[in-house]
Amino acid sequence: MDDYAILGVSKNDSITIITQKYKKLALKYHPDRNRHNQDECEEKFKEISKAYHNIVNKKSPNFNLEDNKFADLFSRFNNIKNYFKSVDYNTLINNVIDKVSHFNEFIDDKNKKLEKTEDLYINANIELFDIYNNVNKKISIERLRKCSICKGIGKIITKDKTITICKHCNGKKYINKLIDLSFNCKTKNITFQKYSNHDKYKMAGDIIININPKKHEYYEVYNNYDLIYNYKIQTLHEHISISFKHLNNKHYNFNISNPKLNYKYKLKNLGLLYNDNDNLRGELYIIFDLDNKIIDLISDES
Repeated sequence: MDDYAILGVSKNDSITIITQKYKKLALKYHPDRNRHNQDECEEKFKEISKAYHNIVNKKSPNFNLEDNKFADLFSRFNNIKNYFKSVDYNTLINNVIDKVSHFNEFIDDKNKKLEKTEDLYINANIELFDIYNNVNKKISIERLRKCSICKGIGKIITKDKTITICKHCNGKKYINKLIDLSFNCKTKNITFQKYSNHDKYKMAGDIIININPKKHEYYEVYNNYDLIYNYKIQTLHEHISISFKHLNNKHYNFNISNPKLNYKYKLKNLGLLYNDNDNLRGELYIIFDLDNKIIDLISDES
């Protein structure tokens, strides 16, 4: 009996199949697993081990190099054939279209002469508390974008491999879409590149969000990152004790001797966060401000 027959395989089988068969037989006839007929199984185990050794080392008298090459090639061909049998052509084609669409966008980005669609500027009025604490905000805005179903082609390939107009965009290639934008409030200007309208033979423009602090009763922004706190007093005394709750929800208490009107008393690192550093802040300046309501009341009485 030849080596291939001993293992129960064909010389056209791949090495992978032969190895699988050998392992199965070796497990079956291993002497340690067959104590009741150990001698017989030991001989069988040696036989199949020798046969496998001859085949993989090309020592088998029945080994044919050309047949083995053909078997390996045939096995690979079968693997490819089985892959294409199970493939979803609709998914495959859509993936190809998606890759082509992204490649076209890449080419457009490299084309410096290509015109951009109009940029969109948004002025976002944000509470000063949210800016100070760098609160994350989200907005949704409608833009004309490339259809996500047909990838801006206007047509799709159905499961029965026919070409038809995309029902999502009605063949128009572009569709109004809500775009969700997320940003941190500490940043003064945020640019979302290529998030504006799509258009044929043009690069998508940008969306730029400008952060504008809402008017506050006590605070105002100074030099972009500093804050001024207008501390209202009724009269100017030789010693003034001040107490206030800052935007970080902490209370601060100070005693000031010989206070001056319109003088900036500085408290370090209590201003707004810098755009490029989450640990560094501007300064907080406290300015004493005579309460206008009190002054108006005195003027009326006089």
